Amino acid sequence: GYLIFTQDWRIKRKLVDDLSRLEQEFVVEVGGQIVEGGLQLLNQSIVFNGKPSEPAKVSWQSEKRLRFALKGERPGQIAYLCECVGLQVQ
Repeated sequence: GYLIFTQDWRIKRKLVDDLSRLEQEFVVEVGGQIVEGGLQLLNQSIVFNGKPSEPAKVSWQSEKRLRFALKGERPGQIAYLCECVGLQVQ
């Protein structure tokens, strides 16, 4: 990844706007027991911090790892999604 320092608000806005349109992929190690129908719930749009999120594309990568592909990921969103279906991020 990149770390960019700027005092120009136009550069920051451009980077944030572009990032919200790009799909990012995260592989998350989880523990616990997923609720019945949990994977389908993870693939739906939710309200997180008062704002609706775009639906994530979530699939099992292995028995303990989930693959999340989402646009405009916000801090804490993946952990929140996992907790909603009975999983804990390891």
